[in-house]
Amino acid sequence: MAWEEAKAILSYEVLRLVKRKAVAFMAAMAILPVLGALIASLIASREIGGERLWAVLMGFDLGTGAMTGLLAAVGVAGWAWLLGVVIGGDLFASDIRDGSLQLFMLRPARRVYPIAKMAAAGLFSIAFYTVASLIVLISSIILGGWQRDWWLAPLTGFILGVGLYPVILTSSIFGIVTRSPIAGMILGAAAYLLTGMAVSFGLSIILIVGGIANIEAWISFIEKEILVSGAIPYLAGTNLPSIIYYAVTLGNSFTPIPLPAVGGSGQVTITLELKPLDVLPLYTASLVIGTLALAAINLALLRRLEV
Repeated sequence: MAWEEAKAILSYEVLRLVKRKAVAFMAAMAILPVLGALIASLIASREIGGERLWAVLMGFDLGTGAMTGLLAAVGVAGWAWLLGVVIGGDLFASDIRDGSLQLFMLRPARRVYPIAKMAAAGLFSIAFYTVASLIVLISSIILGGWQRDWWLAPLTGFILGVGLYPVILTSSIFGIVTRSPIAGMILGAAAYLLTGMAVSFGLSIILIVGGIANIEAWISFIEKEILVSGAIPYLAGTNLPSIIYYAVTLGNSFTPIPLPAVGGSGQVTITLELKPLDVLPLYTASLVIGTLALAAINLALLRRLEV
């Protein structure tokens, strides 16, 4: 009985997400890389190699050349957090507001209801970004044909879908507390963006003290930002695909990071002392522990409402 109820809730939730206008808009955005690749193949097909195009579109390889900015702008990873706050903010808030939560909690399988809802949100996120990453793969084939490491595109899309779970659950907490889907989305977005800004702003003091022109200060700043971000679940989750990408492509080599041009010096590439495989356990542990903790907070808040 409980399993049948869980399947019904899963099906209903996924269908509800598919019908949402915000999700439809993001799905349309996910198709844009193909259009960008078609344009690039006509006007600048040599400027970005096909083997790096999918990484640029996924948002974790800066690349070089004038077309990079255009292609990265229509990528899927850069706005992944937005889908997370849209899903999470409305996950339970609408049910609380219209009284559906109380009705579900009266049913025999009431314990299944919140778990099935959270599972549906996670499964939808994984499916969405796995498909989006396959679209990115199609884009790279259009521009440069099959390249080595092409399988990283769907893999990192899957990881991005999993990594978005903390963002979803954080927005869901705000939605439950405020009993408003819109407030849940706004506060969830604020938590994600302000946390990222706080990390960058706080650590930028190191860069300023060291001197902007000092390359060692740049390296220290970026390395500390990577480590601190890895300890924050929803930053770790959305950045995990880039860690996986560098871990697979570089192994345990030092990570090269291209910096923007400074004055007339042009682009500079620095090499971080951090190795991808060294920080991968931190990001993975943060994602797992953070997801479990945020899920537990969601369940605790819902139980309080039930009482």
